[in-house]
Amino acid sequence: MYRCHPQTAALVRLVRDGAIGKVRLIQAAFSVARDFDAEHRMFKKDLGGGAILDLGCYPVSFARLIASAAAGQTVAEPIEFRATGRLHPLNRSPGSTKSTILKNSKRLAILKFGEKINGIAK
Repeated sequence: MYRCHPQTAALVRLVRDGAIGKVRLIQAAFSVARDFDAEHRMFKKDLGGGAILDLGCYPVSFARLIASAAAGQTVAEPIEFRATGRLHPLNRSPGSTKSTILKNSKRLAILKFGEKINGIAK
């Protein structure tokens, strides 16, 4: 998990100390390319499969971590959340987002996450 990596701890320290200036915008993306496999848990809707649930938590968690460090808080809660996305064309599980926006009074996070299934035009 990225939060346990020493590089993440160093980044949080830099942000918290103001070494990179004021954080106003956080952008993060996490996507994968894979072959479709109906038996893989990533594609099983009933198991919580799909890029939004499986991958989306990481950029959301990262944005909240950096926003918290910038604000000198333990946890920064968004006051506004907007997202656009689409369902996977084969199994109708949550496939990807075009943009997810988390906003509080001083910071904006723009996040993208999803999957590209090899051999399927999107």
